Amino acid sequence: MSKNKIVMTMKNQGNDIDRDAMVVGGPRFFTRLIGLCYMLSVVSPFANAQTIAHVNQTIQSPTFVNIYWDSSWDADNPQMTKITIDTLTQAITHSSYFQKLAEYGVKSASFAGGFLPESSCSSKAPNRVGFYDPFNAAIAGFIQCEHDHGPPVFRQSGVIYNIILPPSSLESDFWSQNFCSGPGSPAAWHYHGLQNNLFGGPPVYTMVQSNAQCGGNAMLLDSLTHEMVEATTDPFPADISIIPPHINVLSSQNEIADLCEQSSVLLTVFGTQTMVAPYWSNAQQKCLSFPETQHMLDNSVFDAEFYLNLYPDLGAAFGSDEVAALNHWLMQGLPVEGRRASREFDVQFYLNHYGDLKAFFGANFAGALQHWLNQGLPNEGRRGSREFDVQFYLARYGDLRAFFGTNFSGAVNHWLNQGLPNEGRAGANEVDVSFYLGYYGDLKAAFGANFRAALDHWVRQGLPNEGRRGSLQFDVRYYLATYPDLRAAFGTNYTEAFDHWVNAGMQEGRRGAP
Repeated sequence: MSKNKIVMTMKNQGNDIDRDAMVVGGPRFFTRLIGLCYMLSVVSPFANAQTIAHVNQTIQSPTFVNIYWDSSWDADNPQMTKITIDTLTQAITHSSYFQKLAEYGVKSASFAGGFLPESSCSSKAPNRVGFYDPFNAAIAGFIQCEHDHGPPVFRQSGVIYNIILPPSSLESDFWSQNFCSGPGSPAAWHYHGLQNNLFGGPPVYTMVQSNAQCGGNAMLLDSLTHEMVEATTDPFPADISIIPPHINVLSSQNEIADLCEQSSVLLTVFGTQTMVAPYWSNAQQKCLSFPETQHMLDNSVFDAEFYLNLYPDLGAAFGSDEVAALNHWLMQGLPVEGRRASREFDVQFYLNHYGDLKAFFGANFAGALQHWLNQGLPNEGRRGSREFDVQFYLARYGDLRAFFGTNFSGAVNHWLNQGLPNEGRAGANEVDVSFYLGYYGDLKAAFGANFRAALDHWVRQGLPNEGRRGSLQFDVRYYLATYPDLRAAFGTNYTEAFDHWVNAGMQEGRRGAP
């Protein structure tokens, strides 16, 4: 279902479509049936009436796959590469954007990756491509081929295909030549079934267009997310004829993104701005916003340079490719391996430091990150890493406490952007970067007043490999030497010894320094 936008040629203006089809009198006679949705006014003619978006047969745990109908996608669309779109899709599925679909019965969403056409399928969509054509390349035929020959995930329960047409292609059916042509013309849609069974059930799929006539790259993710949430909450929509004049006969079938077509959420990732479609909450009677989604993508939880430097295997694999690094973190590093990607948050430390979170999230690293972003940091001031403890930071510095009060998120940003790099302020009781530089002459000579580089040395080398002292209050070598039980348990694993002090040793009354 396409979106109604102010820029009239970018999106479907006033109607959304879902597809169905039937064969009449054999394969050469084809009648297209399609769900055509029109936007309801949120202003009810009755004072107490509610606006209820259409939701039916919600997919509780959708798995999305991006299928690019262009084997040379990156060459044909260098401004919006496959890895960029996949990275954004992965970020959205792991953010509050899909979590807020819980009111409609959605428990979780996942992204299984992006795929170019299978070798046995059409390698690129024609410049003009129809939904159904028994003799030529068509959308329905491409979906059928990918389903039959693609990887196993294409045939699993709950999968939703995102079919993405290249910039050179535009949907054009023999009965409807006006895709992306202005007011009333569709640009994206979702439907279900295969070419061999167009009245059947799965798979569910969306179809979006990157053609400039449809808004190009600027509107691609806006269209895609619009269809993703509607394909999830109404995977088998009602069907009517698309044949002009597109009479509004199903206005009661407006889906959750249809009712919020006049607004979008703007995200910026490494200089790439993209619009994400908001959607309607029947419970709250409003279009939802997603500020947490932006946090999921900014440098407060992901710092590409830090990530690549912390893990030599990633530096060797990706060099300085920040988009590739982000994609790895979202697809593998965070959800599967629990890797850290910033100075102020380490998901494994977070879970091990708080038993209640460990019991609740287990190894759900993405869920733990979202807890820190949405609850643990802003509302509770929980510590996110060895190097930064926001409660300590505010307690240590009266000027910051007076300015920020209990604005924990503001205090984190101060440390990242001012307190650490420009002033060398201590971020935790056990880690004081100014002390670190003053205590070790070799580091002072190497880093001078580059506090950020000195802290990164402690993270990568100073603590784990050398057991260097990070503050006046804690000396990990002293800690191990003083307590034989800890020395027997940890040996020279300085990181585990450090964590023992933070999680248990201090509470046990053990000494952390001479």
